[in-house]
Amino acid sequence: MNPGKTLMSLLTNKKNSHQEGSIVIVALVLLVLVTLMGVSITQITSVEMRIAGNERDYKRVFYLAEAAAMEALQRLENADPQDLKTSTTALEWLHDSSTDLEDKDNMKNTDSISTESAFDQDTYFAVTARGITGGSSLSVTTSSRLYSFDAYGYSEKQRGRAHIVGGYKRRF
Repeated sequence: MNPGKTLMSLLTNKKNSHQEGSIVIVALVLLVLVTLMGVSITQITSVEMRIAGNERDYKRVFYLAEAAAMEALQRLENADPQDLKTSTTALEWLHDSSTDLEDKDNMKNTDSISTESAFDQDTYFAVTARGITGGSSLSVTTSSRLYSFDAYGYSEKQRGRAHIVGGYKRRF
C-alpha cells in the first residue's frame, strides 16, 4: 500500500465531507428566487389586465358619446332651416343658448334637455342654438346668416363616462 496515496485519500474525503449539504441550500435559494419571480410576474400581469380593461371601458363610453354628438350634428344637417332659426322650435333636442349643457349631470335628465341616442340606452345628445355668429356676413346683398350650434354627447356605463362637445355652423 502506498502511504502517499492513503494520506491523499484521507484529505480528499475530509474535504468532501464539509460540502455534503451545500447543494441542497443552493437548490432551495434558487427555488425561492424562481417562486418570487413567478409571484411578481403574476401580480404585474393582473395589474396590466385591469389597466387594459379600464382603457377598453373608457374608449367604449368615449366612442358612444362621440356617436351621440355626431347623431346630433347629423340631425342639425338634416333639419329644415326654418326649424333651426327660432329658439322656440318644435325640435325637442334643440335648445336656446341659455340651457346649461356643460354640466355633465344635466345630460342624464332626459325629460328636460336631452334625447336618448339610437346607439345605446345610456347615451344621450342635446343641441343648443347659439344664434347668429358675429361677423358672419360682410356682404350687404346676401340675406343668409351663419348660425352657430353646440352639439353635446354623453355616455355613462358602470365603469366610466364621457362628455363630448362639438361645434356646428350652418348658413341659411
